[in-house]
Amino acid sequence: MVFLAVAIVGETFGTTCLKLSDGFRHPLYALVTAVCFAISLGMLTLALEHLSLGMAYGIWGGVGTLLTTLIGIVVWHDVFSAVVGLGMIAVAAGVALLSLGTQEAEERA
Repeated sequence: MVFLAVAIVGETFGTTCLKLSDGFRHPLYALVTAVCFAISLGMLTLALEHLSLGMAYGIWGGVGTLLTTLIGIVVWHDVFSAVVGLGMIAVAAGVALLSLGTQEAEERA
């Protein structure tokens, strides 16, 4: 799970730097984006040695989306509404159910 956590942080930081790169007009942020995405995918690859594909990718994508959305709301004042909040809850619930369901299936196997 440590590899997956690092993959999520790398993806989230990389996406944040992607925004800061302003369409790749700021080369330093563009470079940091590429490095973060490379680290993220490398760590995701290592996480897949211990986790199922669906579980790892679902958690990586879902938690990364939630964190990126929160950063957008807090840092760039992206729009937050009841629908956005409901969507975030739905993503979190989906990640939790995916994790729980995969864990139960692996315990039975």
